Amino acid sequence: AGACVSDGEPPVHSTPEQTEVAPSRGRTEAQQMNGIIEDRTSVSSALTASRPPGVMGTNQNRSLYRFNKKPKRGIQYLQDQGMLSSTAEEIAQFLHQEDRLDTTQVGEFLGENTKFNKEVMYCYVDQLDFCGRDFVSALRTFLEGFRLPGEAQKIDRLMEKFAARYLECNQGQTMFASADTAYVLAYSIIMLTTDLHSPQVKNKMTKEQYIKMNRGINDSKDLPEDYLSSIYDEIAGKKIAMKESKEFSITPKSTKKPGWKSGQETNGSHPGISGRDQLSECGGGC
Repeated sequence: AGACVSDGEPPVHSTPEQTEVAPSRGRTEAQQMNGIIEDRTSVSSALTASRPPGVMGTNQNRSLYRFNKKPKRGIQYLQDQGMLSSTAEEIAQFLHQEDRLDTTQVGEFLGENTKFNKEVMYCYVDQLDFCGRDFVSALRTFLEGFRLPGEAQKIDRLMEKFAARYLECNQGQTMFASADTAYVLAYSIIMLTTDLHSPQVKNKMTKEQYIKMNRGINDSKDLPEDYLSSIYDEIAGKKIAMKESKEFSITPKSTKKPGWKSGQETNGSHPGISGRDQLSECGGGC
């Protein structure tokens, strides 16, 4: 995993200037793909992992309840109780390990544009190891832990960091000319997933259309057709499946130790939504 400092400053490879994809053909292509996603739907997820052993009992319940309503309040409560430090690295580890967090709130928190939220997000992504992983596998792993947030700018920051991290883990081992290529390709895979696997999309994208959509994204050159074809086949055979967001509530007026009740879906009968506006709302690949 990449370095992650805990003194409030992001590591050198994770600075906003290095992480962000410069306005370019790649940026334009990604924006065009957002437009193509009109009337598409999506899927969402949560990371299944062991909860950290140091956060226990009633205070934990209260902190998780607060986080699932207002992430900053939940984190502040944990810090006030001495159960979580203020370092970006430890907060990122908490987001990875605690499987009872609402994945929509995790995504919103990671996507915020404040300095500290971005530092946590950089650490969160840097704690993922994509070394030797194929691109689709890495993207699946990345999208397992949270539901992509509702604003296009937040989605951009997360996808840009993913692209930068993937290339950092696989230096000299990819056919990508730059992180810009990975950024645009990731968007196209998200779109393909929602297109092929949503029952609301009647006219499915063909392999030829998918290949055409990705022309010129590799520094104005094409990625190999057989590579794009293999991506299409993999996504057609296995969607990027994610769990629903979860919501928990504390049992009211109980004489017993407060605990969690299983919540119901809070996002309607379908986990995702459609369209570019829907990409913004559900997070494109959620």
